[in-house]
Amino acid sequence: NVANLLLAHGAARSREFAVLQTQLNEAKTHCRFVLIGGVAGSGKTRLVEELERLASARNTAVLRGTVAGAEEELPYAYFCRVIEEFLRSHGRARALLDDLASDLVGTFPLLSEIAELKALATTPKAINDRNAIFDLLARTWIRIAADGPLMIVLEDLHFADVSIDALEYIVQRLASTGVLIIGIYCSDDIARGHPLARLLADRRVPFTHIDLVPFTRDEHRQLVEMQLDSNRIEPVVIERTYEATEGNARFATELIRSLIESGDLVLGSAGLW
Repeated sequence: NVANLLLAHGAARSREFAVLQTQLNEAKTHCRFVLIGGVAGSGKTRLVEELERLASARNTAVLRGTVAGAEEELPYAYFCRVIEEFLRSHGRARALLDDLASDLVGTFPLLSEIAELKALATTPKAINDRNAIFDLLARTWIRIAADGPLMIVLEDLHFADVSIDALEYIVQRLASTGVLIIGIYCSDDIARGHPLARLLADRRVPFTHIDLVPFTRDEHRQLVEMQLDSNRIEPVVIERTYEATEGNARFATELIRSLIESGDLVLGSAGLW
């Protein structure tokens, strides 16, 4: 089931998860920024889902920002999605964003869909200056973070463009604010000239980088054992599935499931898979 698979990925990615736990602990009083990269299927999302469960258990709010594709048509969509999710789940626009509502609604069409925020925007006006937009987003996020312990997850940053520059600015502005910001990206989609590649190389803002390399054979074995709920597995099963999936967590999970469903992988009379 899903819970067991999360545990399996957690066991295999225990070092990376320990780093995330440390960042979550430190984010109680200061901003911590983590970038998690890896090829498709390497376990980025599931690693963060496990951290989200821990954050929720600690009464830390989790907000997500994601886009369906390249952000040319909707610049800054990542940040708007976070603001939107916060307002829809907390409904505290009047208390937190009353004086910012006109600028937010006028500048970001996505936010005009939130009735409470739109009602506060008595004189919507668009901000066109890039630095002023960054500042508006930063002030909004600072107020959201001040509402309580917070973890923000930005998915699919490989689609981002101008949002990367805004993110650098926001991280700097939130330096003394208790918030954990996690950016997830697919390393296959980051070319040399991509804004995220520049961020990774220049390190103009402090961040922790987690690169999810393919599983080792031992990590693959842990994943298969958890999925089968047994450590009594023929070595050839581990070896052949590892070679077929090349250490890719998602592919390994799907392959084992497929083998079980097709009857090609069964529990033998001796209690061995």
